[in-house]
Amino acid sequence: MNTQQMHTQKINAELQDIRIEVARLRALAQRPRGAGSGRLESYIEQLDDKRKALASRVASLDGTDKESMNDVMRGLKEAQDRLSIAREAAKARFH
Repeated sequence: MNTQQMHTQKINAELQDIRIEVARLRALAQRPRGAGSGRLESYIEQLDDKRKALASRVASLDGTDKESMNDVMRGLKEAQDRLSIAREAAKARFH
């Protein structure tokens, strides 16, 4: 397995973790809790859309295109940051 394949495999594993966490947060956000739940659901939906776009980009990566890999890594970092924000919002709402 070459370096590019290892990076791609790692990215896909992290995207899978994000997908699972988004599903968990989406289930939490759908619980009836009053005002403000729509914002959290919308934010989670946007996060999942970004995750899907990133997963699609990873699937189409050319092994020789370093700039594309760098873009994917930046996108993954952004998705992880957004997931962290969504976790904090869910934590504040449900605890």
